[in-house]
Amino acid sequence: MHSIIQLYYNSFKGLSRPIWWLSFVTLINRSGAMVLPFLAVYLTQELQFTKGEAGLVITLFGVGSLIGSYLGGYLTDRIGYYGVMFWSLIIGGLLFVLLAYEHSFWAIGGHVLILSIITESFRPASMVAISTYSQPENTTRSFGLFRFAINLGFSLGPALGGLIAATAGYFWLFWVDGLTCIAAAFLFRWTLKEKSIAEQSKQKENTKRVPTSVVFKDRAYLFFLLISALSTIVFVQFTSVIPVFFKEEALLSEFYIGIILAMNGLLITLVEMPLVYKLEKVQQLLKIILVGFLFMGGCYLVLFSLPAGLWAGLLSIVFLTIGEMLCFPFGNTYAVQQSSPETKGRYMALYAASWSVAHIVAPTLGFQIAGRWSYQHLWVFLIILSLVSALGAYYLNLRQQNK
Repeated sequence: MHSIIQLYYNSFKGLSRPIWWLSFVTLINRSGAMVLPFLAVYLTQELQFTKGEAGLVITLFGVGSLIGSYLGGYLTDRIGYYGVMFWSLIIGGLLFVLLAYEHSFWAIGGHVLILSIITESFRPASMVAISTYSQPENTTRSFGLFRFAINLGFSLGPALGGLIAATAGYFWLFWVDGLTCIAAAFLFRWTLKEKSIAEQSKQKENTKRVPTSVVFKDRAYLFFLLISALSTIVFVQFTSVIPVFFKEEALLSEFYIGIILAMNGLLITLVEMPLVYKLEKVQQLLKIILVGFLFMGGCYLVLFSLPAGLWAGLLSIVFLTIGEMLCFPFGNTYAVQQSSPETKGRYMALYAASWSVAHIVAPTLGFQIAGRWSYQHLWVFLIILSLVSALGAYYLNLRQQNK
C-alpha cells in the first residue's frame, strides 16, 4: 500500500497551482459532459431518427470539431487563450441548453455543428494555457493532470447523465450540461489570472523558418497518422454506436449504459498517470502503441463473442480503455518526437486533424454497417481495422530500428 501511495504521489507532485486550478475547471466542465455520450440514443430513441440520420448528426459534430480546432488556434494567436476559453464555455453552455428545444433533423444537425465549433475551440486554447502556466521541467505531467481531470469528469458525466435521462428525462440533460459549462467559465475567471503578453511570448528570435510542405514530405509520419486515424475510428464507436447497441440489443436502460461508459473514465483516472509514469522512459514507443491497438480490437472481439449484456459491456470497455491508455498518450509523444522545434506546431496540428477526420468518418461508417448488415458485421470490421493498425505500427517500428 505504501508503494502504491508513493507511486501516485510521484506522479502528481511538483505541479503549479494554476495547473491544478485549470484541471479543476476542466473537471467541472467534463463532469457535466452528458449530452454527447447519449446523443445517438436520444436521437434514435426519443426523436425516432434513423441510425443513418443519427450518424450524420454525430458526423457534423466531428466536422465542427475540425473547424473549431483550427478556429480556436487562430483566435488564440490573435486574442490569447484566456478569452477563447472563457467565451467558449459561456457560449457553448447556452447552446447546450437551446439544443433541448430543437427537434427536427436539419435544426439539430446545424445546431450540433455550431455547438461543436464553439466547444472544440476550447481545446487548442487550453493547450496553450497549460504550456503557459506549467514549468518547463513538468510540462508533460501538467498535460497528464489535465487529461486526468478530463477522464475523471468523463467517468462521472455519463453515469450522472444516464441517471438524469432515466429519471428526469433528456430535456434536463441538456440543461445540466449547459449550466456546468457556464459554471466552469466563471470558476476559470475567478481562480486564474491571465498572464501578460510579455510573459506569454517566449518565442526564439532566431528560429529557422521551415516550409509547411516539409511535414507532408515525411512519409513515415503520414503513415503513422493513417494508422492512428484507423485506430481512432475503432475507438470513436465507443461514444456513438456502442450506446445504441446496448440500448437496442441488450435492452439496457440509460442508467446502465452510463455505468458502462463511465468505466472508461474511471479506469483512466485510477491507472493512466501511474502507467505513463512507469512507461514514459521506454524508448520503443511503437511497441506500446501496437499493444494498445490489439487491446482495442479485443474490445470488439468480446462484443462479437459474448451475449449482449451488462457484463459483456463492462469487459469490452476494460479492453478498450487499456488500448486507449497505451495508444493515445504514447502516440502523442511519438508524434512530438518526429518533429523538430521549428515544425512541432505543424506536426501536432496534423495529428489533431487526423483525430478530427476520424471523428467525422467513424459514426456514419459505424451506423451504416450496423444498419445495412448487423452489429456483428461491424465488430468484425473493427477487429480487422485494429489488426491493420497493429501491423502498421509493427512496420514502422521495424523501419525505425533499421535506420
